[in-house]
Amino acid sequence: MRLNYQQWIGGVCLLLLLLSGCANYPKNIKPIMDFNKERFQGRWYEVARLANALEQDFVDVTASYTLNDNGDFNVVFRNRHARTGEETEIESVVGFKKKAHIGHFKASIFWPFYLSFILYEVDPDYQYAFLCSASGNEFWLLARTPRVSEQVINKFKESVSKRGYPLEQLLIVDQASDK
Repeated sequence: MRLNYQQWIGGVCLLLLLLSGCANYPKNIKPIMDFNKERFQGRWYEVARLANALEQDFVDVTASYTLNDNGDFNVVFRNRHARTGEETEIESVVGFKKKAHIGHFKASIFWPFYLSFILYEVDPDYQYAFLCSASGNEFWLLARTPRVSEQVINKFKESVSKRGYPLEQLLIVDQASDK
């Protein structure tokens, strides 16, 4: 199934509506409690993810976080469709679900709907991060570079697997800057 831009936006809206009330954490997942938003700023590459319908066939996926005046992030998400080559850019505001030092975020692409996600692991130098949706059904490995070591990939796989998700659904995201 291939989604065009309108279907993708519609799917995001539906997902946001379904998840807008999610305030709890998924089973066995706790957000980091010492989040540093200044260090989190900048470009992050989506290195791996659990397969999901909204990102099907997306490659060259990045998110660029910039702090705004009120302490939230302005985020620009970029991707390219692997088959059509169509590029998509979406702007969002990402705020904090609770407090700014807790890695529990809410992303708004269309007000008043929010997508909640949890940063449950981050490298001490903020070079990679593990995130999941509030439902605990979507997982992402983000990094400052398009590729990470096999050790980081294995650590991410272990974190997903121990929560009961099949690794067959894990995708390593193709990044043009890899080539």
